[in-house]
Amino acid sequence: MRAYVEIDIESGRDVIASAEFIRQIEGVIEAHAVSDKCYIFAAVEASDFKSIYELMMRKIQVIRGVANTRILLCVDMEEN
Repeated sequence: MRAYVEIDIESGRDVIASAEFIRQIEGVIEAHAVSDKCYIFAAVEASDFKSIYELMMRKIQVIRGVANTRILLCVDMEEN
């Protein structure tokens, strides 16, 4: 299962360095600083939603400078 995570970074923090740090976490496929705001957009993968949630809560949300996170699940629609 894949999801995207929006990660709000506290003002004054180095967003690019934070994205580089987050990119090193197991389960994170990619992480990019977004120019419009002080946040990071990351793609993550895990076996199920619970694993994605645990990755976000135990490895991303606890990082110093992370103010808030939002999980955006990918929904695959197969044609019949």
